Amino acid sequence: MKTEFIKKGKCVVLYADDSDADSMICERAFKAHEQHIEFRTVPDGRAVLDWLEGTGPYSNRAFFPKPSVLVLDSQLGDMSGLEVLQWVRGHERLKELPVILYVGSTPTDQHSLYHELNVAAVIEKDSTCRTLVDSVRNLVDGELVGR
Repeated sequence: MKTEFIKKGKCVVLYADDSDADSMICERAFKAHEQHIEFRTVPDGRAVLDWLEGTGPYSNRAFFPKPSVLVLDSQLGDMSGLEVLQWVRGHERLKELPVILYVGSTPTDQHSLYHELNVAAVIEKDSTCRTLVDSVRNLVDGELVGR
């Protein structure tokens, strides 16, 4: 699933989660296991939208580059991960941006919606973020095929 967003040698993961603790755990996991992936965090859905649009505090692309992969928590405080995902898919230039939903539990009734919205993966949270790290690495390497 290589796209224009994933470039050899440089990968920016934008991780959106309203939990500072979860963000910190995942950031540590990426730093420990995937040094070639730049891991960046935002605290809520509005910050995701601003980053992707390059507006507000995220207008300087040298400091806030376009992400290669977007990881969304299911609840982001001001909006849901699904709402952000729907916004992303509604913008032509972002339609191919790989998105991973990183959730507390996977509602089985939403699998067809996730497929329709071209979700790269739905991953249940774990205490080490290892599954997320492995999934991002596989996505970057072009190996992630399941949804």
